[in-house]
Amino acid sequence: MIEFESAIKIKRSKSDVFSFVADQENNPKWNYYITQVRKTSKDPLGAGTTFYQTRKEDSQELRINKYEPPDLISIETIPPSKPELNRTIEFHEEDGVTLLNDIWKLDTGHPKLLQSLFTSKIKSAVKENLLKLKELLETGSTTLQDGRQVTL
Repeated sequence: MIEFESAIKIKRSKSDVFSFVADQENNPKWNYYITQVRKTSKDPLGAGTTFYQTRKEDSQELRINKYEPPDLISIETIPPSKPELNRTIEFHEEDGVTLLNDIWKLDTGHPKLLQSLFTSKIKSAVKENLLKLKELLETGSTTLQDGRQVTL
């Protein structure tokens, strides 16, 4: 199991950042590895909402397991989707700036030693994606690592 946290400050209100991040269909706008996300449940966004996510090399089914606007959202993969992920994102605000804390628990299914080799690469990619999220929300546009240009 790989466990780590990344944090970033975004110069936008907590409710704005939460609304954008909680809508999983926005993920391809700031995460270069995700190419498409579509909501698969009919209910409004909240605990229990499900999504189908296409990534560069695979796809996953996801479910929101905790939804506490504008403070916290937790997302998990739905078995048999791999890798197994439980991701919690916390939102705190100080003086109009949002601190986003991104907490990962990831099981790639590989042996423990091999997973430990992946940890720094995954942490680095998550940090880069958070920087793209910051740029997008603060300036209205960003260029992702794969060259995609995104504008709000």
